[in-house]
Amino acid sequence: MNSLWKRIQGSFDQQRFLKLLGARLEAVEPGSVDISCRRKPELTQQQGFLHGGIVTTIADVTCGYSALTVIPEDWEVSTVEFKINFLRPVAGETIMSKGTVLKAGKSLVVTEAEVVDAESGKLAAKMQATMIPAPISGDAEVSAESSETSDVKAFLAPCGLHCGKCFAFQNGEIHDAAVRLRTYLGNFGPYAKRFETALDPVFSQYPAFAAMLDYLSETTCGGCRVEKCKFYKNCTVRACALEKQVDFCCECPEFPCGHTGLDENLCQRHAAINRKIAEIGAEAYYDEIKDTPRY
Repeated sequence: MNSLWKRIQGSFDQQRFLKLLGARLEAVEPGSVDISCRRKPELTQQQGFLHGGIVTTIADVTCGYSALTVIPEDWEVSTVEFKINFLRPVAGETIMSKGTVLKAGKSLVVTEAEVVDAESGKLAAKMQATMIPAPISGDAEVSAESSETSDVKAFLAPCGLHCGKCFAFQNGEIHDAAVRLRTYLGNFGPYAKRFETALDPVFSQYPAFAAMLDYLSETTCGGCRVEKCKFYKNCTVRACALEKQVDFCCECPEFPCGHTGLDENLCQRHAAINRKIAEIGAEAYYDEIKDTPRY
């Protein structure tokens, strides 16, 4: 048994809820973890299938432990967000969840988990989750404060803009709404053609609308804490923040500066946001804007 397995198993054994479920750690590799769980009567829903909440828990834990394999030993991870798609009910006796690290950044670790019905071998659910690494602290108050700060950093870029509200953010609100609308519309194209004549000429614009919907549904940006911005390609803020080792631009002694790479309007907005963060703190600023649109 190698040291990585011992580390993951040691943490796994402390999770009482997993013991209650009967979950088992099956495999551990750098960037990958497998966990199984057997179906028991008390874990099923009204039709006898394994409850979706159990599937979600196992997928989330698998994502978390896969992230834990790629961060320092004196650090832990917490789930910031996840999205799960249920593909079919689990009728078999056992599920097997495989968690994999997709991208490990300094602030966030993006992971995915595939949950398989072990008897049929069919994919039952797929999750994508974002984890935040944080140093282990024995002080509960300090740990809570660190976790709150990390949660804010998961969504606020160093420039102060809310990545989670960006149209390009994977599993962001705009992305998720576009996915749902595209699903609800189904094969609407032929109907739009008929409605153009029968109802309103505006339906002639449906192909362009559908193309935009496809674009918004397929965005993959993990946010500025994870990767370089895919939209503002000349932006240097993320690289500069990493170089200066600051969370937000207002923490840099050179702020405000003229080498952000942003256009004039966005540069002014970035400066105003960071002045606000400097005045009231990142957490308070996030609370003010978290429920308002970015655009």
